[in-house]
Amino acid sequence: MLNIADTLSTWCREARPFALATVVEVSGSAPMPVGTALAVDVDGSAVD
Repeated sequence: MLNIADTLSTWCREARPFALATVVEVSGSAPMPVGTALAVDVDGSAVD
């Protein structure tokens, strides 16, 4: 898993809009565990 802090810092410096989400609950099998953060920018690029 990548540390997304560097990417988010870059996106903030560039004034690039993005959304940040955190997995708070899973049911059954899931590709990411609770606590995983995911950021998606305006172009659809994602980092977790």
